[in-house]
Amino acid sequence: MLKKRIILFAIFLGYLFFTSCGDSKKNQGINPVNSTKNIILLADTTKPMSIEIENKGKCTSNFSIKLNSGFYLDENEMIEEIKNMPSEYKGEPLERKAWRYVMENIKFSKSLTSEKWQPSAVLMVNSFGNGLCSDLALLLSQTWKKLGFQSRVWGLDGHVVPEVFANGRWQMYDPSHGIYYINTNKEPAGVEELAQHPEFITNPIERNARNNRSPFSMVIGTSEAMAELYSTASNNSVDSWHDTIPDLNNLMFSLPGGAIMRFPVSNRAIATYKSFILPEYSFLSVNVSSTNVTELEIPLVLYAIEGRGKVLIDSVEFQIGSEELKNYLKNLSVFHQQILFSGEPFNATAYYLINKRNLSFKTKNNLILSGIGTDSLFSKISNPEITEEQSCFSLMDSIIMDQLKTYQDNREKYNKQLAPFRSSAFKIENTIGMANVFIGFDKKLNGSQKKELLSLFEEKTKKILTKVSAKGKHPDKILKLLSDPGVVLVALTYMRYCNEEELMKLFL
Repeated sequence: MLKKRIILFAIFLGYLFFTSCGDSKKNQGINPVNSTKNIILLADTTKPMSIEIENKGKCTSNFSIKLNSGFYLDENEMIEEIKNMPSEYKGEPLERKAWRYVMENIKFSKSLTSEKWQPSAVLMVNSFGNGLCSDLALLLSQTWKKLGFQSRVWGLDGHVVPEVFANGRWQMYDPSHGIYYINTNKEPAGVEELAQHPEFITNPIERNARNNRSPFSMVIGTSEAMAELYSTASNNSVDSWHDTIPDLNNLMFSLPGGAIMRFPVSNRAIATYKSFILPEYSFLSVNVSSTNVTELEIPLVLYAIEGRGKVLIDSVEFQIGSEELKNYLKNLSVFHQQILFSGEPFNATAYYLINKRNLSFKTKNNLILSGIGTDSLFSKISNPEITEEQSCFSLMDSIIMDQLKTYQDNREKYNKQLAPFRSSAFKIENTIGMANVFIGFDKKLNGSQKKELLSLFEEKTKKILTKVSAKGKHPDKILKLLSDPGVVLVALTYMRYCNEEELMKLFL
């Protein structure tokens, strides 16, 4: 009888150990059970969808997320993804696959910040998913190095590109404009080689541009302005500022008891917090409510916090909803991985930037949650009514690609009329003259519509140049770009359908 009581008491103690939270000075323990949870989520892929993960326990769960092997990835997993990519053609080299991987996952767009934490590969791929030429060049260079190659990054006084040392020579692959240039030996040319042979850029031996880049970006890649950046070699230099890039120490998601995580969430879901970044971002949201102090730790870029209560960030306390908090988060000088909520009671939602290009939904989705306390996590797929906003750029891209193909197929006919406006003197009159040539070839427009479109192009171009000057930038750089017929053709279509705010993002 005594032996039986001892056994029952031992079982009771074990139950207490595995169902109670660990010690915590914040009254927010972590469930000690370490386990992996495989969840199959069926979905209707014809509708927008998001995944919801709810912690129905009282303790904090600390776990990693894997969705269909695409999200959330660490650097080693990214390298394995690249190695396992199907070849586009027989014998496609590994360095080219890395170039494709960066372009498929990162958009060439406005930079998030100039701070040193931005180039983190984990944050770029999983969280914000875009950057300027320097960001993309650095990411590709980092990736090549992790694949075992030598790599370096070049500054061209107006553009930044990476090089890889492969097959005994330096080769340049531009992830921003989605292009590389072939030399007479049918090999990818390096930066110093392109400085000697700018004709490889303007009159490519083979076209190796990717169609997943914007038309504007693609035409710049083969423009005379781009060739000039390479050929003026006196200001080309190898950059070394990026030799040390801080890594994220913790890639785990820490979800308090009762909290609900959702991803992806449209930017329209943020009611009062106006976007200070480009509108194509999506979000991961975490809703927490409690009467106790609660810690939240998410390995993504914190964008906004809404609700009621107080939050402690970097040892500074803010009232949720205050302008002080909004301005502090806009600064982006520090990566905020840990935040602390308080205020009795409080109810708040934190929004984190998430890269939708890294999320792949299927009719049958495999969600793997591994870590401490996953037994209290429950997940489902929901179909939100809110849809993402589409910028004019994404809506116009297919139209522009058709126009560029028509131009390329009839280049000789076009160039005869474009010739009088192609001059080393970068004047707005030349740009407007080239726009008029393209408008004249458009058989879908009548005479009055052509005049109206030319007037609109002239008006918007002048406004953009004025705004560029007001921002302290030299308008000659814009006019230099607009001296290339391909760039003018793309700009003409964008100016026809996009508002001035969107156009400024394009040119800046």
